[in-house]
Amino acid sequence: MSEAYLTDYENHLGQLKAHLAGSASRSLPPSFVPPAGYWTSVEKDSFFHALAIHSRLRPDLIADSVKSKTVLDVCAYLDALDSAAAARPTPLLRLTLEAAMEVSDSWIAYEEEQANELAKLEPQWEEEMEQHKRATLLASRFHDEQTYWSWKEEQESLWGKHDALGQLDLPHLSTMNKMIRRGVAEQTTDSVPSGQPTEPPLDHLPISELHDGLIDPALLAQSSTEPSPNRIPSIEPRQPDEGPPNPALPSSPPDNQAPPSEAYFRALTPESRRRLKSRLTMRKRRAEARGTVPNLLPILLPNKPKKPHIPKPEPQIHDECKGGSDVEEEDNDEPAAPSRRQSGLQVEEKIEAIFKGRGIDANTFTEWGLDVFELRKLGKLMGSLDYAYAPGHKSSISIDTIKLLRSILLDFTTAVVRGAISIRDQELILKRNMAIWRLRGGDDTINPGNVADALLMHGFNVRNMFTDDSPTGASYDDEENNEDCSEQRFAEDESTSRMRLPLYRELVSPFVPAPARSEDSCMSPETNMDELLAEVDEELELDKLDCGLEAQYETSLWQAVKDE
Repeated sequence: MSEAYLTDYENHLGQLKAHLAGSASRSLPPSFVPPAGYWTSVEKDSFFHALAIHSRLRPDLIADSVKSKTVLDVCAYLDALDSAAAARPTPLLRLTLEAAMEVSDSWIAYEEEQANELAKLEPQWEEEMEQHKRATLLASRFHDEQTYWSWKEEQESLWGKHDALGQLDLPHLSTMNKMIRRGVAEQTTDSVPSGQPTEPPLDHLPISELHDGLIDPALLAQSSTEPSPNRIPSIEPRQPDEGPPNPALPSSPPDNQAPPSEAYFRALTPESRRRLKSRLTMRKRRAEARGTVPNLLPILLPNKPKKPHIPKPEPQIHDECKGGSDVEEEDNDEPAAPSRRQSGLQVEEKIEAIFKGRGIDANTFTEWGLDVFELRKLGKLMGSLDYAYAPGHKSSISIDTIKLLRSILLDFTTAVVRGAISIRDQELILKRNMAIWRLRGGDDTINPGNVADALLMHGFNVRNMFTDDSPTGASYDDEENNEDCSEQRFAEDESTSRMRLPLYRELVSPFVPAPARSEDSCMSPETNMDELLAEVDEELELDKLDCGLEAQYETSLWQAVKDE
């Protein structure tokens, strides 16, 4: 690893971080800006950083970036800068601008080699920095505190969870997705909605006792006769005038259909209890409709004989050696016995066991906000980009990156919601002042069209995701097709085409002049050709100077490498 390259890399990295943070190398001194604004050096750095991002046309966004100044203070500072620039006009010379350096292919190849070495060392450096940070945090707490050891145990448990989720590939993300779904299903099953009456326990379900109306007349006569040792019980034949038995009356249950005990109902799961209660309720209603006595036994028919359980063969895992065959030959030219597969846990089961060993469950993922993503699809998306790397490369992602994606999604969603609300408010204000629109009840419900317009303002064109013939795409544009919309267009023809532009652009359309169709030259006839040629010659001279600076810059780079 070259020390010169590492030093140059750290300098570039520091400049990039300073640029993203908005901190300049030379901070401006604090000053007072009338009428009532005192600007510190930090506030000025934040101001100019936000000015380069949002431009002077958005003082509200600049004030939001500075945090400690209002829109009025920002406008006053912009006016002061305009006045100073007008009082002291300084021409911007092309020679004073820094040139963009371009190096040769040999230096690029050298940087590629050094970058590969740096990529191998960075994980080790990051781990050392993390260990140093943790040791510093533990040393900053007093050991004589009563809560020190409990706090240390919690911190070490949290660090262990982060270490287990440091590199997540497709099997890890699939396991996390399954754990999150399982946790959501368990919470849905265990939770009872408020305001609903709780179900009575099935231990006290009304079970009708066996009375004479449910017993066959022949068996009833047999059971009512007193037994005698010298008498053989006989069944009297049924008289022909009695007619066939009523098929609506249930027959006597078998011997094994005695009323179940309380233990039977207590052993049922909540889902089985609800199904049993629903089944008995429907059976009772059908019996009342037929005018018969309902049989509320849980099981009416005898249980089917169970099939003999045949154990499944254990899965086998063949250990395939590299370059070898399934059947190897021994020295005596006899084929060796094939290797048997050994049963074991699958990859996702092993990963879940590791997570549980570190104390990671579905509640952990929910607390960290990871349940907003379909993690398995995220893993497939990473796998679709593996072809851009070396063969056999497997992409992975850390838990910190997923948290960063969640923060970005939260910021984007917040901005879209605010934009949809603002668009809806402006739309209602415009429609109230026009006679062709009629609003019912003053409802300000946000419709899908407002959300689509808000997404369009943030560069996410929903209409391009679907074709014109797609019904899904039409649902975003046709507000009149939405039944929940609280407004109606007066005397609107059904044959009119849908709007291709947002509503606020249709109501207040900008004036754009048509482009000229003349084939004349774009150069103005008042252009002085002598001055133009002189400017071109000056540009050529500046390009020669820039090429000389590029050669000197690359020479200094190679000299720094040789002087190590």
